[in-house]
Amino acid sequence: MNLVVRPAAADEQPIIAELLQLYLKEFATFTTVDRDASGHYPYPYLSHYWQDPQRFPFLMVNNHVILGLALVRLETDPLNGYQQMDMAEFFILPTHRRQGLGRLAAETLFGLFPGPWLVRVLLSNVAAEPFWRACIKACTQGQFKEVRDTSTRVFSFQFPI
Repeated sequence: MNLVVRPAAADEQPIIAELLQLYLKEFATFTTVDRDASGHYPYPYLSHYWQDPQRFPFLMVNNHVILGLALVRLETDPLNGYQQMDMAEFFILPTHRRQGLGRLAAETLFGLFPGPWLVRVLLSNVAAEPFWRACIKACTQGQFKEVRDTSTRVFSFQFPI
């Protein structure tokens, strides 16, 4: 295993966009994501990841093969004014799942931005919820909080602990 999590360059935006189409197509199986008139799933904030200094696009590469993406952003909590990292999007191609690469990629991303983190998971995304719980539990030695509302589970934690 030779996993590299690296920032996506501006000229790699089409690669991220293509991966996002696969991600959103999968997302559409458990939530209401509609295609636009051209048949694409819209992601209106993609270009912001190369324009906004608080957004960070990443590609995950294993042995020179792109296997996924992550879109990470720095947010300010409106309740307390504290800043925290948010895993906005995280996607591993299905053929590369269940090999430990997702957990390794997530832990690498957490390490790139030490401090408080949030990971939000739609409850309808039944595969993602156990992945994130196990991943975060392992990465934080169980030191995380978990809150659920009507449609989302939110994991919050400090990395490293």
